[in-house]
Amino acid sequence: MRPLVETAFEVADEAGLPVIVSTDAKLKKEKYEHIGMKHVGTRTLGEKSFMYDLVRENEIINF
Repeated sequence: MRPLVETAFEVADEAGLPVIVSTDAKLKKEKYEHIGMKHVGTRTLGEKSFMYDLVRENEIINF
């Protein structure tokens, strides 16, 4: 997972865009947070189902 996410980070930084991810697995949410993404919201999909939304803002600002 990490090489794919790092590639997404590089492409997004070059384009000046954030990376946005949603996952229904709490463990994956925690892994995304570990590599620099910020948890910005949790949606309830049912009694025991949740969708975790994460974002990583671009590090390079293009003008």
